Amino acid sequence: MTQIKSKAGHSTKGFDDMMKVVSFLAGISIRGIAEIFDRFKSLYFMTFVWSWISFLIVFSNYKHLKWLHLLFPNVFTPTVVEILVEEMPIPIVIHTLLLIVSPITFLGFLYGLFTKDKKKEISQALGHLGLKTAQGREPIVSKVVNLDEHRQRILVSSIGIGVDRYLDKKSDLEMALGATVESIRTTANNKFIEILSTTKIIPTMLPYSETAKYITESLSFPIGESLGGIQVQELSTLPHMMIAGASGGGKSNFFKQTLLSLIKSTKNVQVYILDLKKGIEAKEFSCLPNVSIAKTEIEANLLLAKLRQEMIHRFDLLEKNGRIAIDPENDKKDYIVIAVDEASVLYGKTKVSKERAKNVTQARELTDDLAKLGRAAKMNLIIATQKVTTDTIDTKIQENMGGRICFRANTLQGSMTVLGNKMAFELPDIKGRAIWANGTTFTEVQTPFVKEEVLKDEINKIKSEFETGARSNFSLPFKATIEVTNGPEPT
Repeated sequence: MTQIKSKAGHSTKGFDDMMKVVSFLAGISIRGIAEIFDRFKSLYFMTFVWSWISFLIVFSNYKHLKWLHLLFPNVFTPTVVEILVEEMPIPIVIHTLLLIVSPITFLGFLYGLFTKDKKKEISQALGHLGLKTAQGREPIVSKVVNLDEHRQRILVSSIGIGVDRYLDKKSDLEMALGATVESIRTTANNKFIEILSTTKIIPTMLPYSETAKYITESLSFPIGESLGGIQVQELSTLPHMMIAGASGGGKSNFFKQTLLSLIKSTKNVQVYILDLKKGIEAKEFSCLPNVSIAKTEIEANLLLAKLRQEMIHRFDLLEKNGRIAIDPENDKKDYIVIAVDEASVLYGKTKVSKERAKNVTQARELTDDLAKLGRAAKMNLIIATQKVTTDTIDTKIQENMGGRICFRANTLQGSMTVLGNKMAFELPDIKGRAIWANGTTFTEVQTPFVKEEVLKDEINKIKSEFETGARSNFSLPFKATIEVTNGPEPT
């Protein structure tokens, strides 16, 4: 009796060992299949084609069995072939499925032998963080998805461990994964923690020419290159933008490349540049017929007053036609971009003189109106400044800046004022590196660098388009210098 029990025990153990081996081999195949289909998207189409070929082979009187008999006559004997056809239920379906699955499983097994188990690796990496619940429960990696060559999405079942604890250990997680963590957040159903990681490195230099090809929509411009690739933004969706950061960080260059891109990408656009440094920063654009430049406080206020009047005129047009937004093509109205360089000079409060204080107050009020109402009239603001405070830019204007790009800030307070966090203060000391903020999303980018000769060459091409008639506007932009000479003071 003891001997019988012993044999039964050995049999059960042998079966368990065999199942472990089968499970191990199946795991390799499944991992390999998942990886190979994730990496080579064309395999989906090839599998579809192979499925039809398999059906035709089986339908042609089980031709695959004849081939197997010729290759392995001692295994696939006529008797075995007959059993495989006659004894199987619905043989044509089963043989077709086997013919489809067998090569895929074989390829998956081979690929899986040379593929690392990502879930296991990431589980080990998370284990190094020491994240546990009070009951000792650890996070469980549920899924790992390759988003592209560099990026992956990790879903972690993390019952009892909140996202804040992961964020506190972000740098430790990056070291454990050997990758940069782009974001850590909860999924929409709050069941998982989603970790986006990448092995990509943001470049320290990004020539403008490498981003220009991505500008395909009207009123669009490149933000720069992030860990997720080149980012392009449509100004109309913001609809206003602030450019901030300490001197020497790349703010002025970004200001110029943005204006260049907006003009290049948009068929009918008027650009008003308020550059109170005597137009030095905007001098390259002065030759374009669709650009108007204000160089003094009086000129700036005259232009802003004219633009507010134009906005009112456009609203009258909308009311007359019963619509809610200007359609530039149908209404024969140009897009309007108002770009203020070094806004603190125009909007900064001062006690130097009553006249200066009056100009500042007027500029603030006019800009506030344009910021609040300009979207429907297809009028967009870009404000660039070194310092963002209530003394330099009114809070009401700041609140309407849908997009903000902040270059390296010298102080924590400077970063907090623009972004509401310390990200700009913690940026590496790399010229052109910035934080792009759109809503609640903050992205580190390397902004495009446009060389002076490239800028001049691109502007000359645009100028040539105007001269040959390839480009035109529905109307000429307002000229502040004419108003200063002949026109009345704005009220």
